[in-house]
Amino acid sequence: MLASSCSTTRNFSEGQSLLKKYEITGLDAALKEKINPYIRQKPNRKLFGISKIRLNLYQLANVKHPGRISNLIQNNLGEAPVLYDSSISRISAMQIQQVLNSYGYFLAKVNFKDSTRNRKTSVIYQIELGKAYHIRNIQYSIKDSTIQSIYFYKLNESHLKIGSQYDQANLANERDRITKDLRNFGYYFFNREYIHFDIDTALKSNQLDLNIIIENPENTNKHQSYKLKNIEAKILSDHINDSTIQDSVLLSKVNFINTKHKIHPKTLRRMLFLEKEKKFNEDDLILTYNRLGDLGIFKYINIDFEKDSIDSTLLNAKIQLSLAKRQSTNTELEGYVASENVGTSANFIYSNRNIFKGAEVFEFKIRAGIETQAFVDAGSASIPVFNSKETNTSASLTFPGFIFFRDKPTYVLFSNPKSRIGLNYISENRPEYSRSTLNSTFSYEWKQNNFISHSLSPMTINFVNSNLSLEANNLLDSLNNVYLRESFEPHITLGLRYSVVISNQQLNQIKNYYYLKFNLEIMGTGLYATSKLFNEKKNSLGQFEFFNLPYYNYTRPEIDLRYFKNFGSRNQLVYRFNTGIGFAYWNSKVLPFEKQFFTGGANSIRAFRARSVGPGGYNNIDLSSLNLDQTGNLKVEGNVEYRFDILERFIGAKLKGASFVDFGNVWDIKKKSTEIEGFNPSAFYKELAIGTGFGLRLDYRFLLFRFDLGLKLRDPRFENSNRWVIQKINNSDWKNTNDYSFFNFNFGIGYPF
Repeated sequence: MLASSCSTTRNFSEGQSLLKKYEITGLDAALKEKINPYIRQKPNRKLFGISKIRLNLYQLANVKHPGRISNLIQNNLGEAPVLYDSSISRISAMQIQQVLNSYGYFLAKVNFKDSTRNRKTSVIYQIELGKAYHIRNIQYSIKDSTIQSIYFYKLNESHLKIGSQYDQANLANERDRITKDLRNFGYYFFNREYIHFDIDTALKSNQLDLNIIIENPENTNKHQSYKLKNIEAKILSDHINDSTIQDSVLLSKVNFINTKHKIHPKTLRRMLFLEKEKKFNEDDLILTYNRLGDLGIFKYINIDFEKDSIDSTLLNAKIQLSLAKRQSTNTELEGYVASENVGTSANFIYSNRNIFKGAEVFEFKIRAGIETQAFVDAGSASIPVFNSKETNTSASLTFPGFIFFRDKPTYVLFSNPKSRIGLNYISENRPEYSRSTLNSTFSYEWKQNNFISHSLSPMTINFVNSNLSLEANNLLDSLNNVYLRESFEPHITLGLRYSVVISNQQLNQIKNYYYLKFNLEIMGTGLYATSKLFNEKKNSLGQFEFFNLPYYNYTRPEIDLRYFKNFGSRNQLVYRFNTGIGFAYWNSKVLPFEKQFFTGGANSIRAFRARSVGPGGYNNIDLSSLNLDQTGNLKVEGNVEYRFDILERFIGAKLKGASFVDFGNVWDIKKKSTEIEGFNPSAFYKELAIGTGFGLRLDYRFLLFRFDLGLKLRDPRFENSNRWVIQKINNSDWKNTNDYSFFNFNFGIGYPF
């Protein structure tokens, strides 16, 4: 590759040259970013911003391996040289001129200059920007007096302001705003083509006058506003020539046709916001489309309006609905690698959309998996290769809207509101313990808007039964850690959960965005208040019980914050910070085991095995070799990952890369044993585990396979002066003495965050 990099232009014909680079002068960074997409010809891409390896591969294959092998390398790994064409630069300059005009720089001058040396061409786009034009005055020419009054009524929402810089996008937004406002006042046939703008730039002062014109329809002196007369909702038949008699039901002034044995008219009526004898309203139409789509049971939704044959000021609405396939099954087989653990699982999923004819969605899942687990030597006992088993059986029923709050205003305030009832049973059998969990949840889910979504479970119940192995029991006895043992005791939790997700990500748009998720669990408060109120008796451990099991009291907030910074469409820098804390109180001394925090693994600190870091600077070889998860009730974790494209085509996928740095740890808030120190706010940063690494991703669009190799830099389980373990990477004696591995391989599906 190094040799070919010196000969990338060797096979060029006379007059041909490689586009080496381009440069834009005379603009600030913000404007450069806006016009950069309009540069029609760009140089070959560099890997890591250093070398044009793909171009070198293309040229090397062309010279050394002509024929079939050459074509294979060039089409899958290489990138053809970008041959400079001055006519394309001329077109780019013209388009830059148009873009600058659209932002009000009518006096801007755009030229380009190219220079060639050793058959490599550099291009400079030289721009004299000049002053931007601003709006001096706005006039209005609206012939229909009613339209004019509506326009001035909503004038405070205008995108055009006196004194603002001219921006062509604001004209388009204003045209759309006017159209929507008028359609919300019943003007169904009004469209944006009736709106024009006259611009006068001949003031010789970098100012312009704007005249907003709204025309009338041809051969008439006004626009017509319409009311709705009849509303008809029809379920289309699956058979084109279906001549059977169709049923009809009139409900709240809406005629429902062919709904018998398919869907209850009451369910559909709650989703319809078009009302008889009211003016047509665009927002009501969009809301109706959205709410019908939210049901998730239709493959086709169409709403048409026709003028009434008797009264031309009235419209008849026809809603046509085609039901999607009602029942489906899906079987999946998974395989995964997490650190040294290997596993496989099979999943069976059955779904029934519209199971009770009210757009309810029933889902039944069975998942069974086996996995290898690192485990302490059991002497003569034979341990199977796959020594961990897990089965997960769940059933859920989702209702449209909020149960107990199913009136129509609910559907206006909240997007896609749902109520969900779920039951889940999990059985785990691992060498160190076995655990059974029965979970029942009732929850509400809704979107506040396009950027904020909520989930509230006012009642969730968990029954957990755990049994430790003989080795684990003996180890806990030797550790004399009552808190760790108590977290494995059979118990029950009952309380509420709430989560909110806030993100300004917009699909199909390349822009920076953030993602924030907040979770909160408050468990056992009602049970404890009831126990105190009725003065119930405590068990031998001083705990109140429910169904003969001690219950937990705890509060557990957690926050996950991410920021995605894009550098064009091929490179992205991702920042993530995750923290959480759990407080056990009243009836509990410790959080239940499944609610404690851990770190390490494929979606965490990738240089460390899952659940193997902490708490704090804790170091117990026996505990880690037994594979008991190392957990705490406080977590701090962060990641920085740079993602980039490598190859457009690689074994049928897009090959992407990533480099990353991860850090974090878990702690116990208070000191709980002689070996486990509590959290120290002034020194916790000294106990952070730090890892780095490199990863590859195979992106098949519908599925992404991820391979990450992590390297330990800092390990808190050693003494403070020895925690920068990277200094020992070449010290064989130290690695053998500590049985230490610096590298950790992770395989995952999808991005880690």
